[in-house]
Amino acid sequence: MNSNLLLNQYYPPGNTGNDSKWLQKTVESSFPILVSTLFLVLLFLPLQNIQAQCGITPDPVAPSTGTVNIDISTAGTMVSLDAAVLSAKGIAPIDGPGGTPACQLFLNISGTLVAIPQDFTCGTPGAAGSAPFAPGPYSIVADDDGTIDANTTTAVMINVSIIDTGDPTFVAGSCTAPVGPLAGGAYSSNADALNNDDCRTAIPGLTHPGTNDNCSGEVLTVVYDNTNDPLNNLTPITVTKATTNTFEFYAGTTTVTYTVTDGNTNTAMCNFDVIVTDDEDPSFSDPSAAIQADLLDEVSVSYSLLVGTNSGRINIVLNCNSPNYAADLATASAYVPTAVDNCDSSPTVTPSGPFTAALACATQAGSSNIYQSIVYNYQAVDASLNSSLNFNKFIYTQDITPPDFNPATSAATVPAPPTSEDEGKAGTAADPYLYSGGSVTFGTSATFNTVTARDACAVDFSGSIVATFSALAVTRRLSNYDLYFYY
Repeated sequence: MNSNLLLNQYYPPGNTGNDSKWLQKTVESSFPILVSTLFLVLLFLPLQNIQAQCGITPDPVAPSTGTVNIDISTAGTMVSLDAAVLSAKGIAPIDGPGGTPACQLFLNISGTLVAIPQDFTCGTPGAAGSAPFAPGPYSIVADDDGTIDANTTTAVMINVSIIDTGDPTFVAGSCTAPVGPLAGGAYSSNADALNNDDCRTAIPGLTHPGTNDNCSGEVLTVVYDNTNDPLNNLTPITVTKATTNTFEFYAGTTTVTYTVTDGNTNTAMCNFDVIVTDDEDPSFSDPSAAIQADLLDEVSVSYSLLVGTNSGRINIVLNCNSPNYAADLATASAYVPTAVDNCDSSPTVTPSGPFTAALACATQAGSSNIYQSIVYNYQAVDASLNSSLNFNKFIYTQDITPPDFNPATSAATVPAPPTSEDEGKAGTAADPYLYSGGSVTFGTSATFNTVTARDACAVDFSGSIVATFSALAVTRRLSNYDLYFYY
């Protein structure tokens, strides 16, 4: 700028020419100093501002920077995120010009700067904002004093991952075979006392093993393998460590295999055998409905579950005077009760009998006038050679029908002399009823008589009959006479 021109443009009123010349010389002599001073001030201010700022690499605003993955391997629980780990990924602070200010790296945790190094854990992290920190995304900045101000850089985003190289473990002594009270350490197929009769039992007191891992989050699975089990399934089942094992083990040997897997697929395994012995006896189910369905004219069928020396009893009462008696007796005699077993679907049933006994017209199975019993015994044996107690089948014969004086034909031969005799069946021409009482008149005349017939169960028939005798030679014995009964 031309100082003369600048000065000549301003003439204050009242100044003399000499004053103007003095002022002009003064300005001309000091102007270079003013200009130099102003340049230095303008130059110095921006340099002071640049020296007060920290820097960081890589450039946070560069599109190519993105999020930097920080992977740290350990067989333990803790790792340290330090300057060396970050430097290996190209993350470093930049001091100001001339080393002022000296800058370092910080984690920016919700607006609070936390100086590097810091501990990270794959286990349980500290409270919010406190070490040890959990893996995950974080912001890294450079700063000189740990206070967010003009010296704090823009953040570089990082993602911290802990690569777990340590295998999980089982708690000592928690993955061992249980020992049962039977031979060879076996358990009864009814060890749980549930009487579920399905060839399975839970093992009282059995628990899943405890596990440990340097990092949290391990998963425990179990496989039960028993080739005897019709429901054998080798699919792993996820269970909770150190809790009650409620699995129902099938008879035979079950191999139990546990696998614990941590979050980085490190694994550990253990296994043991559980032995279950089928020591439950077969038994007999109630056959009353099945028997009744097969009989034609039974009096009654009843079942009772016994204890002691018998596993059960079925009582079948038949009436000997029923026209279906013979058929029903054959059906009842041939019927074999069905045995059931917890493991064997078809235990072997062996019968014994029949054992027949005459009864004095007693009351049996709730029915009166029982004069005969036929007894069959049955025993069941399963595939494990467990045998049942005897099952009893009683067939009772009842007689509640009076004697019949009118057999199938009108003629019947009666032995002489007339006597009294108990009868247990209907009379026929070949085998009639006998009678007692009354009188017999020989010759061609007819005598009306009142007689009484009594069968085996003291059921009487009384009535008048006409006895007609054919005229035969007197030299013949009474037993040779023909006697005809009518009523």
